[in-house]
Parts: sequence; structure tokens; C-alpha cells
Amino acid sequence: MDGGNLLFDLPQSTRGNGKHSRAFPAQRRSVVREKLMVLLTEPRTVKEIAVGANRTASNITGHLRAMRRKNLVVRLSWGVWVRRDKCANAPDYASIRRNNPAQERLLAHLREPKSLTDLMQLTGLRGDNVMQSLRKMAKRGEIEQRQDDLFAAVGE
Repeated sequence: MDGGNLLFDLPQSTRGNGKHSRAFPAQRRSVVREKLMVLLTEPRTVKEIAVGANRTASNITGHLRAMRRKNLVVRLSWGVWVRRDKCANAPDYASIRRNNPAQERLLAHLREPKSLTDLMQLTGLRGDNVMQSLRKMAKRGEIEQRQDDLFAAVGE
């Protein structure tokens, strides 16, 4: 009984350690991928795709990420995808970010230079939240710190 099944004394498997061999990956048809490629002939949100494919948004997101790694789809903005062949100039993936309402509120007030105290009063946000948002926006080049305590949108 060299490595066989103890109960039935079956011969050892010729497939190795029980997992599928990765030397020759099977090229199987992906029904979900084909359905997504049909749905993505025009830009759609993950929610629209999920409804069209009758799957959950998280399931679709996983498929879209895998398809992006295979260069089949591109993400146009946060949660909006399209087929690679339908998008001539895809945006830089790193530049796509989620909308942040707090940062948008701060940016609306920064048309003129404002102090940290002024921004806290105008937005109703805590000081540490305001500073964290200001640092992120400054790192992206959206705002600048003019004097010791004044912040303003770039170009204003």
C-alpha cells in the first residue's frame, strides 16, 4: 500500500499532489467573461453590469479585475468599466480615485486662501480630519499651503 487509499487500496493518482497541473493550463470557456464582454460594449457601472449578468457586485468586481490583468477591460473612473477595444485613450489607473465628499467640500471653500480654523468652521469637520484631507490634496497637487496657516486651491 504505497500511498494508495487505505480503505480500498487504490493505486496512486498520476495527477500529482491532488491539484491540477499548472504546466498546461486548461483554456476553458468562461461564460461569465463572455457575458461581461457583451455588456461592456459601452461604459457601465459595476452595479449595472451585476444586474445585467444576474450576479453580485463583488463577484463582478472580481471578474473585472481579473479581466483587467488580462488587458481585456479598462476602468474609466471609480466603478465604471468598458472593453479595452472600445476605449482608445484609457486613463491612468493610478489617477482614478473614489469621490471624497469631505475633500470636495474643502476644495469648494479654497477658491480663496483660508486658514485651518476657517475651514473647520465652514465645513463642520474636526481639525484632524481637515488636516488629513488637506495633506492628501496637497500631495496630489490640488492645493498648496501659502503661508503658515493659509491653504488655497492651486491656480487660485
